[in-house]
Amino acid sequence: MVDMHIEHEITDEEQLSGCGWTPFDGWKIHGMPVLVMSRGEIIMENGQVLAKPGRGKFAAPLARFR
Repeated sequence: MVDMHIEHEITDEEQLSGCGWTPFDGWKIHGMPVLVMSRGEIIMENGQVLAKPGRGKFAAPLARFR
């Protein structure tokens, strides 16, 4: 679920990816996810990741995108 009334500035420091940076650093956006669910389980709520480590599977990119 996305709250379209939230204004947010994207920063490198908040990234959870392995690389730790984003080309969108400094962008101001309208709308932020506030709830992510998968098969009835809450994965993220209000910015807090609630899923246990190891939840999910790696989805390899298709060969044409490598």
